[in-house]
Formats: sequence, C-alpha cells, structure tokens
Amino acid sequence: MAGDIEDLKTRFGCYFRQQKDPYETYDYINSVHSEAEVESMFFFLLSKRNEWDKNLPFTNKHLRALVLALQRQNTIAIHPGYHSYQSAETMLEEKLRLEHITEASVTQSRQHFLKFSFPETPRNLLRVGIKEDYSLGYAEQIGFRGGTCTPFQFFDLEKNETTELVFHSSAIMDATLNRYLGLTQKEAVAKSAEVIKEVKAVNGELVTIWHNETLSELREWKGWRHVFKEVITLAKS
Repeated sequence: MAGDIEDLKTRFGCYFRQQKDPYETYDYINSVHSEAEVESMFFFLLSKRNEWDKNLPFTNKHLRALVLALQRQNTIAIHPGYHSYQSAETMLEEKLRLEHITEASVTQSRQHFLKFSFPETPRNLLRVGIKEDYSLGYAEQIGFRGGTCTPFQFFDLEKNETTELVFHSSAIMDATLNRYLGLTQKEAVAKSAEVIKEVKAVNGELVTIWHNETLSELREWKGWRHVFKEVITLAKS
C-alpha cells in the first residue's frame, strides 16, 4: 500500500511538473555512453497500445521530441510490438511511424518481449527493410542465444540461402540480472564481468540491453545506475 501511495505522489508530481519524471534517464545514459565512448542505440516502441505494449501514442509531442533529441548522437531503431512478429504489415506500419518522426531510414530492430518465430519473423524483417536485428537474447539467462558473439547473417534453411539480415546476439540484459536471476548488484557486475572477459578473449561484439526504467532508482531498481555504469566501464576498460 505504501508503494502505491508513493507511485501516486510521483505520478501527480510529474503531471503537475513539480518534479522530474524518474524514468527520464536519457541524459544520464548519454553521459555514461559518451564518457566510455561506446556505441548506443535506442529502440522505440510505436505499436498500437494493447495488453502487452504500454507505449505512448506515436503522435505524442513529448515522445517525438525525445526521439529527435536522442537522434542527434545515437542510432534510432524500431522496437516492433508484441503482435508484429508474424505480420510484415504491422511491422512496416510501426517502422514507418518512426521514419516519419526521424525523417530518416530505420534499418535496425529488436522485437518487444523478444517475440520471434523462425523463419517468419526474419523474413518479415527483410521485407520491411530491416538490415540488422538485436532480438537474439535470453530473457532468463545471460549468454549468447545465437551461440556466438560475432554478428552473423540469417540463413534461411527452407530456402537454402544466406540473406542480408544480420543478427547481433545480446548477452546481458538488466531484467535478466535483477528479475529473473535475482542477483544482487555486486553479483550482477561480477556475472557481467565474466561475459565481458570471454568476449574480449575472442575480440567479439558485446551487446547489452538496458531500459530507462532500470536507471530510475525506484523500487527494485534502486542502486542499479551503479551497475549500468560499472558494466559499461568494464566493457571499455
């Protein structure tokens, strides 16, 4: 009950502009990335609101302003909604919404909730002009779902052909460390360090997934800004 009351206070405070939205962590993310000199990519969810996709409308002026602000120094990518993984039409509609905002071609994506179906989803991604996908990652475990830390092209087994779609396997995700594995912050950094060491040993590519909620310092995420910065710093050291 106490948590609900605090949530209400925060919501009203943000609505009446009496306090900063704790989920607006983008300046902090940019500062950490800039300091470490790492490449960063922001995935935006622009689907129709439903049971699984709780995003703002793509017409929201604040959302559009955020996209344009982040576009100045980051790559902007699409986060296709929960129901898009088997529909090229839905995927294209959401991608076009983002391109309308950015006035630029969008060629990278990551499926919401990692919803993926072979070979339908990668074929649909190719149909709508996506060239690189970051959906190959585990929700419940760290590690490389694609079996490698090297980007690779999607091979369509049914058609027996190599395609132009490149998969990037993500190895570390905030929710995996905290929610699924239940690690302490110290344990999360240690586990991440193990993966980082393995990737560096083979000169591979390390992809980590973080959400703006993770860095809010609210509830279960209190103290996780430190984890984020520590992991990024270790990756570049």
